[in-house]
Parts: sequence; C-alpha cells; structure tokens
Amino acid sequence: MTTSTTPWEQVRDDSLSAMTAGEREEYDAAAIEAEARLELAELV
Repeated sequence: MTTSTTPWEQVRDDSLSAMTAGEREEYDAAAIEAEARLELAELV
C-alpha cells in the first residue's frame, strides 16, 4: 500500500490563493491576533 502526502506549505498556499482580497485581510488579521495570544500565553 502506498500513500501520498501533500506538504502543508502547498495546502496553505492553495488555500490562501483561493481567498478573495477581503477574506485574505480577515485571515491575516486573525493570524496576527492568534500570534499575539500565543506570545501572551508564553508569558503567563
């Protein structure tokens, strides 16, 4: 049995390229917020 995998970078890039400009702005804002929350969690 063989299995093929797709690199996560390709999946991410494919998903991002399918987004509209508005969706991409929303995604980028959410990513920035998530990163800030992770940094805060590390401090606590």
